[in-house]
Amino acid sequence: MAGQVDLELYDACGGNVGATASRPEPRVCFHEAGHFVVGLLFGLTVDHVRADGASGAVILAGPVPEKGDWGLLITIRAGRFAESILTRFLHRPTIEDIEDEMLDERRRGLIGRLDLGKIIRELIVLHPTEDDAFLVAYRALELETIEILARSDVRAAIRAVASALGIAGQLDGATATEIASRFIEPGSLRLEKKS
Repeated sequence: MAGQVDLELYDACGGNVGATASRPEPRVCFHEAGHFVVGLLFGLTVDHVRADGASGAVILAGPVPEKGDWGLLITIRAGRFAESILTRFLHRPTIEDIEDEMLDERRRGLIGRLDLGKIIRELIVLHPTEDDAFLVAYRALELETIEILARSDVRAAIRAVASALGIAGQLDGATATEIASRFIEPGSLRLEKKS
């Protein structure tokens, strides 16, 4: 469809979206629900959210935020961190994890296509020669994402969307918004672009 942008082409483990059409893994449902709910808080419009097997995607209907938009970067990071609602374990990558993921993405020809790679690519553009500034920006992004996901209303919205996604496998934007809106106010978060 015209004007749509695929927020996530690959799941957190790098599976190809649409490669399987089986019952979605709960982890994937929470991951995609995290993207959706946080994106909704920032006012993103979603065409649909889907989870099938070990992969999923959130498809934006537009308008698409500018490159480096802090709210979009938080939305991307929220997917992996939302999995902690299910697992009760929050994985915060070390510098070595970040380096390993970037090397793995490059080797697989997926550089900048997975969640962390998309974030790193944007932060490198903002801080091309400042390693310390890049790391400070990345950790600030993590902390803001964690603070948003610590809110009980956000966690409840993610659980509700993940549950519906686990049953249906795909939700159109209006249905997912109606579910999440029982707990959160869409568009209620506005952040200025970080630099």
